[in-house]
Amino acid sequence: MSFVLAPLTGLLTALTLLQAVAIVARLPGLLIATAQLRPAAVLALLASFALAAALCLVATAPGDALPLSLTALLGLGVGFPVQLGLATLAVGRERGALSWRIEAVTRAEVAIPVALPDRRDEAAAPIPVASFVIQREAVNPAGANGLRLPATWVAPMAPVKTVGVVLLVCGAGDTRRSFKAPLVRALARHGLATLSIDPPGHGAFQTVPTTVANTQAAARAALAWLREAHPELPTGAIGISFGGCQVAWLAGQTPDLSAVVLISTPIRLPTVRRRTIVQEGARLGLPLNLIGLRLATVGAFWREWRDMRGYVPGPASLYDMIAEYDSLARVRELAGRHVLVVHGTADRAVPFAHARQLAGAGGGELFAVRQATHLSVITRPEVNERIAGWLAAALAQPVRSSVRITEVDHPVTITEELEHDRTEAANDKQPGR
Repeated sequence: MSFVLAPLTGLLTALTLLQAVAIVARLPGLLIATAQLRPAAVLALLASFALAAALCLVATAPGDALPLSLTALLGLGVGFPVQLGLATLAVGRERGALSWRIEAVTRAEVAIPVALPDRRDEAAAPIPVASFVIQREAVNPAGANGLRLPATWVAPMAPVKTVGVVLLVCGAGDTRRSFKAPLVRALARHGLATLSIDPPGHGAFQTVPTTVANTQAAARAALAWLREAHPELPTGAIGISFGGCQVAWLAGQTPDLSAVVLISTPIRLPTVRRRTIVQEGARLGLPLNLIGLRLATVGAFWREWRDMRGYVPGPASLYDMIAEYDSLARVRELAGRHVLVVHGTADRAVPFAHARQLAGAGGGELFAVRQATHLSVITRPEVNERIAGWLAAALAQPVRSSVRITEVDHPVTITEELEHDRTEAANDKQPGR
């Protein structure tokens, strides 16, 4: 049995030691749940090492029948299961920096009436949910009963004064809450109230399909709700990925929406292949992305990821919808307004070249986030702080028109990226690929 027990003993011992290092270094990203940082969990870890030492001494005593490997398995291995048991108490409740238990704010879940042009009959067949990474079960469409836009409203409390309101639109397959708490928390610190919405076909609004007309109607309804609730405050908007396409369009339709932040926004979506997803995942291990280990536990990141349910597609593909929005043309209409383009230099899903084109077209400011990927850019604390500070300042000032680029690793053009995509497509057609 020793050939089985020895590797298992080593594995459990390594996991226990990893937990010990994470506790000492205060790196929750290496833990299952933040419950393991509590004093009881630390004492349980110390007790497991003491028990391991005692059992190993017993195993070496004359006449002892238990093999040393078995006692080590019982002793060193007990620490991790004990901590895992404590961790289950925190599952679904503690998410560290990703938690929506934000201090000094008021929060409310709201349902905004919206008239959508594209609907499905309740008796129709279930709609398959589209996702590039996780496929969810099909959902049954709803008719008129489903036409309320789900949103989360977060506003700062005294002594922080509310100086503006912000509409936050998530990307394709995302939700209004997944990984958004750090950004919303930073906005609140700067006196900005946030309305984060689930666009049609997303999150809690998967009763209707995702179409260009539906997302436009939802964005208009959300902005109207903000203006009705706080007509005295200036309004800004943040769009993430496909949400950036919607925000750019909305700003073009709304002259007094003077401050816009476009995060990882595509001009057109390059073909997403399995290779793209693998590269995105691999680049999460770049040094500057490892700051996420200090934000929350592995379990918290996993739960946030699982909350991203994909989206309910309409007749047009995501590629076609992005092309129809034509973000580059929409941003050109925003010349003279405050525009901040935020993009990760390691983004493989939407290459960084898109951000350079958007910033140049709209006369805006480009914030290049070094080593950030399409997924990690809004988990970086410095990014959220920069966005919040920029928005607060922009909403307090007149419109401006200038281009400034910061923290750019290397220049790259859309032409180069198009050529790169053509090369990859040609390679994919070769036999054996």
